[in-house]
Amino acid sequence: MDQKGILRNSQLFKNIKKEIIDELSLFFHEKKYPAKDTIFFEGDIGDELFIIAYGTVKVIKNDPQSGEEKELAMLASGSYFGEMALINPDHKRTATLETVEATTLIGLSQEGLKKLCDHNPEASIEIYKSLATALAQRLSMTNDSLAHYKTLLSHDE
Repeated sequence: MDQKGILRNSQLFKNIKKEIIDELSLFFHEKKYPAKDTIFFEGDIGDELFIIAYGTVKVIKNDPQSGEEKELAMLASGSYFGEMALINPDHKRTATLETVEATTLIGLSQEGLKKLCDHNPEASIEIYKSLATALAQRLSMTNDSLAHYKTLLSHDE
């Protein structure tokens, strides 16, 4: 598997220098899942970021009021998830992720990122900038969605 190519083509690491991608790829590992398998459950403690190399994953959230599971998104090859687990030790997963088809992921653990950062401080700055940008973009999208739903709810009253 071409982990370097997967990293270069991912939204998360698209602006990282080739030399840093080459080094970063050494700290990723591969995980394979069959169709309809759970990668992790909402509430699990997480310590890894994943990029989908091949396959499709659905994001499921438990509705605390009804107890029903709600499908929030479908993620395809090149998508990433679990980035908060790299930044926040003992982070609880905010959703359940389940494979739709046979899926291959590449993962980076907190420990792997720490080893890279200890070895190459320049790489750590670039990687943390990418993570911060990704988190800011997702927060902005969440805020937009929340504003939209609040507007819809206010029209129903």
